Amino acid sequence: MKQKIQIIWFKKNLRISDNEIFHLLNPNIPTLGWFLFEPSIIWLPDYSLFHKKFTLDSLKDLGKNLSFYNIPLLIEEKEWIESLENLEKHYEIVHIFSHEETWNLATFQRDIALEKYLKSQKIPFIQVTTNGIVRRLKQRNNWSKIWNERMKQDLFHPQKICSFWENNFAFSSQELIQKITQETQHLSIQIGWEIQAHKILKDFLDKRVKNYSYHIGIPHLSQNSCSRLSPYITYWNISIKYIVHKCAEKIEILKENPTQENKNHIKQISFFLSRLHWQSHFIQKLESQYDIEFKNLFSAYDTIRNEQNDEIIENFFQGKTWIPFIDACMKCLKNTGWINFRSRAMIVSYICNTMMQPWQAIAPKLAQLFVDYEPGIHYSQIQMQAGTTWINTIRIYNPIKQSKEKDEMWVFIKKWIPELRHLSPEHIHTPWTSCEKIAWYDREIPIDTLNKAAGKILWWIKNNRDYSQEKSWIIEKHASRKTRVKKEKTKKEEKVSNQMELF
Repeated sequence: MKQKIQIIWFKKNLRISDNEIFHLLNPNIPTLGWFLFEPSIIWLPDYSLFHKKFTLDSLKDLGKNLSFYNIPLLIEEKEWIESLENLEKHYEIVHIFSHEETWNLATFQRDIALEKYLKSQKIPFIQVTTNGIVRRLKQRNNWSKIWNERMKQDLFHPQKICSFWENNFAFSSQELIQKITQETQHLSIQIGWEIQAHKILKDFLDKRVKNYSYHIGIPHLSQNSCSRLSPYITYWNISIKYIVHKCAEKIEILKENPTQENKNHIKQISFFLSRLHWQSHFIQKLESQYDIEFKNLFSAYDTIRNEQNDEIIENFFQGKTWIPFIDACMKCLKNTGWINFRSRAMIVSYICNTMMQPWQAIAPKLAQLFVDYEPGIHYSQIQMQAGTTWINTIRIYNPIKQSKEKDEMWVFIKKWIPELRHLSPEHIHTPWTSCEKIAWYDREIPIDTLNKAAGKILWWIKNNRDYSQEKSWIIEKHASRKTRVKKEKTKKEEKVSNQMELF
């Protein structure tokens, strides 16, 4: 007779703390942790060794933590059907627990097939909600309320599991772990541990958050003053709810001594909290419309960027664009897996607007470089910066202007482009103005001319009076429902609102 077991499928929910699943488990039935490096997922163009390394680090840590609850962790490089059928040969699976995942089209299709299979096998499949993401949401009217209510709920604390394993089936994953460790040992990225996420959060709330809004747009300073929690949130080493609770606790402590410094501290934490809400807001877009991974949100933009220049795109990813600030961002990204938000917006604007390349050719390759790649944010933001959403204003960045403002003392450029270190201040942002000819920096790109041409096209399409039905649908499906003070716009205000924003 087969031993009965229950399974926790850790797709990305790689943590113990504040994990609702542990409250749903039957303590009298042995529990198996299950994680798959699915070939159909890891060979997609949006996956990279960055993601594999962070995942493996998280799994090693998770395995140790699960051992305290008498839960072995099986890690395999197989498709779900192969692995599951093998488990069914040895055990009677009475439940599979997981979470509602909003990732890419491939995982969406995988989950549909899995649910159909489990239903045919009469195996209950229970998925817990993820942060503030709402399945089958029709419109946004109550979404913010739902998000806030979920964040106020109590944290989940895991209970001790004392079930006894009878079957001798080996759950050895060491060979695969060693293989992936060797593949990724040369990478220098953040370590994917649950306890590390908690340490980083504490350090941020105690110290680094004080300069959060002041340094968030400066590339070399933001590396320290930003929370640096994004990859831990992406792989759910830490929950949004846990972070919100810890922020609230810190604010209450600071309120006890209302000095000016503490008031500013509270202000910075509040600003950070607003961005957590923003994070869920964008993931909800992909949950509500999966095809924004491939298609323009506003179909009127289908008429432009239909041809790609492979040489321009290759030079962009190699950090050879002739623009130091863009190249420094790309080299930092390729080496560390992280750059700040303003830099992300700028590089997308450059390649999609200034150079008018299709965002669909850029998005998967950029996804590979971000350790914190989150499809819901990634594709929403790329479409926003490429100006294809209609609902957001069009922003076209001037990277020379950004360079002079955000890297005023040339710290970032000098670090990532050492061949420019010897240039004088007046030439380092625009090395082609120097008498010295430096490889890749001996020509000037007509940024202003290209940006104005792109802006003219993008704004003409945005202001087109056609597509009214589609515009109404986009507002209903995706628009934020924050309360706005309504007022009549003067003709002057109307004119300003329609001007192209060049940063």
